[in-house]
Amino acid sequence: MTAPDPDAVELTHPDRVVFEDDGLTKGDVVRYYREVAPRMVPHLRGRPLSLERFRASIDEGGFFQQSAASHFPEWVPRIEVRRRGGEAGQHPGCDSPAALVYLANQGTLTFHGWAARAPKLENPDRLVFDLDPDGDDFAPVRRAALLLHEVLDDHGLRGLPMTTGSRGVHVVLPLDASAGWDELWTFAKALGAALVKRAPKELTRAFYRSQRRGRLYVDTARARRGHLAIMPWTVRPRPGAPVAMPLRWEELEDPELHAQTWTLRDALERPEDPWEGAAGHGQNLVSASASLGIDA
Repeated sequence: MTAPDPDAVELTHPDRVVFEDDGLTKGDVVRYYREVAPRMVPHLRGRPLSLERFRASIDEGGFFQQSAASHFPEWVPRIEVRRRGGEAGQHPGCDSPAALVYLANQGTLTFHGWAARAPKLENPDRLVFDLDPDGDDFAPVRRAALLLHEVLDDHGLRGLPMTTGSRGVHVVLPLDASAGWDELWTFAKALGAALVKRAPKELTRAFYRSQRRGRLYVDTARARRGHLAIMPWTVRPRPGAPVAMPLRWEELEDPELHAQTWTLRDALERPEDPWEGAAGHGQNLVSASASLGIDA
């Protein structure tokens, strides 16, 4: 079934306040997603999603929805995912501006997605590095991201940085979806180790906070099957309505930059998506692994 025009999707309860401290309503959220759809939908298309939904304000808490609801219209995709034990579930997907607007009107504020797209769910098309500080100081995050950029350059690899709208930065490596999850996990660990080696007093891959001793955590867990990452341009449930914002590398050199620099109010003032077209230039994981001296 063909999706309708996004302007034709019914908006309900537009005056319901979602961000109480900022006076932002559900109508503001839906309008943002309608306007950002041309930039955001290409990043979502084909990915199993987990929806972070709010029936009232963010102060009252939300919930995660991983399964597509039976009442979703036919033009909102259902993506079948094999889960543990062999059973299959249907995740919601989003492949049109109308689907994005519909899901936003369902109270979805934040979109989390897989690192693979249907129909090749066993072949990830991206690797996500999460650079997450223990505190609120963003300077170590910027330094770590720029160090990762150096590591990638040294190995002939390309990464795409993004503020998460929360506390840190994601660096995404677009891949050509020719390898599987095990190969991705092996590669992610090797690349994470290469990054930590550049600054072992500042960076760590230690999972437990007690072992980090003030060092910034280089998180590669999103290289595992079924793990989710924040989608570009999504709104986060934090005061100010910050947005996960794709960046150019040089923007990370700005000492004024922080994880919540852009918000729902001003995100669309950026003239373009710095990542536009990146998905069509995926890197080969076997070649990338060889550059790190590992077998993929």
